[in-house]
Amino acid sequence: MRVDLSGRSAAVAGSKGELTTAIIALLGANGAVVRSMNSAADVLRLEHLDLIVNVAIDARDPDLLEGLCRSAADRMAPCGGHILNIVSALGAVPVRGEIGASVAAAAIMTLTRALALEFGERRILVNALVVGALGDGRLAKRMLTHIPLGRSGNIDEIARAALFLVDPENTYMTGHAMLVDGGWTAGYAREF
Repeated sequence: MRVDLSGRSAAVAGSKGELTTAIIALLGANGAVVRSMNSAADVLRLEHLDLIVNVAIDARDPDLLEGLCRSAADRMAPCGGHILNIVSALGAVPVRGEIGASVAAAAIMTLTRALALEFGERRILVNALVVGALGDGRLAKRMLTHIPLGRSGNIDEIARAALFLVDPENTYMTGHAMLVDGGWTAGYAREF
């Protein structure tokens, strides 16, 4: 997928990891000037921002994410911009034994919709990318028997979905939670 981000100022916030690295690389390969951020304070140092991707899969504090989104929005031009929150699918379908992560992810999904309502007049589109099992970690293995596609996702699939959501041509989608989870949230897929 190719998106024209030439001259766009982009930020990617979140923990350093494969997904953050892949998103930074993909945005840069499509022409964006990309900065890696760790906090709302980092965003305050920017004069202008066209888009921000918040890799919040493991986030446990929606208040911090709200501050980061607000700081980013304040740096966007009157013509608007994109805010994308990447969040765990546990926010859409909770998992037994993962209460804290499920509640935090659900809060981030609700925060995304609330900010879409608030920032709409400013033409700032706020969306969530809801991510299912990635790799072969403990939780991914637990989820695998419920994934209709029968496999975990990979980092490149998630990065490409993020690119789609921040595409400047994507001008009428806001408050949306796009599920990229191999069908995990579609229903109970385990054979009995």
